[in-house]
Parts: sequence; C-alpha cells; structure tokens
Amino acid sequence: MARILIVDDEDEVVASLKMILEQEGHIVDSASSAKEGLRKTQQGEPPDLVIVDVMMETVAAGLEMAEEIRKTVLAHDLPLIVLSSINREFPGLKLGQNEMDGGRPSASRFIEKPYKPDTIREAVRMLLRAKP
Repeated sequence: MARILIVDDEDEVVASLKMILEQEGHIVDSASSAKEGLRKTQQGEPPDLVIVDVMMETVAAGLEMAEEIRKTVLAHDLPLIVLSSINREFPGLKLGQNEMDGGRPSASRFIEKPYKPDTIREAVRMLLRAKP
C-alpha cells in the first residue's frame, strides 16, 4: 500500500485513476493544479508516487511541476508518472518515454492518454518496487 498523489485538472481522469489505484489498495490524494500538487508534495509526509498531467494551468505546467519536485533533496527519488494527451493535441512535439529517459522532464515514466487501466497498474507496481 502506497500514498499516491494524482495531479490533473480533469475530474474524470482523477476519478478513473483513483478507482484503479484504490482497487490496488493504495491511498490516493489529488490536486487539480500543478501549484496545488507541488504544495502537497512539500507539506507533511511526501507521497510515495506522483501521477501528473502535462497540460493544466499552462501547456507544460505538469512538466514544470516535475522539475520543481526534482530540485528538492527529499523528492529527488520520488517516482513520477507523466500522463498526457499532448501528442494528440500537438502532434509535432512527439513527447514520449525517450524524452523522459533523456532527462528532459524529470519523470520516471510517460503514459499517453487515453491510457489502459492495466498500463497504470503495471507502471505503478514497477516504480514502487524500484523505489529506494
């Protein structure tokens, strides 16, 4: 059982992810903006994993949030999953796992929307097992 923070401004996405993750036994919290999500990672006990959407207040708010999280010593190893439909909305960007691995945004895994529940479950399990 892990504490997971979902940061997304779409209520349907939050509800869907919450249902998937709670079925796995996780404790789920949410934030509807990158600013609120960043605050929740810095106050009290940090979550064990964060799932963040790219486009919220701005086109790259989620990526900026991920980079801010990585700047703090305590959250340096915090697993981050970036979810986005950015490739459908901006096809020229081609954001994907290769960009995550190359260090562009500070994320552990990229998952494109719409996602499959099993893809989320698998990514969460893998990242939580790998957490130091």
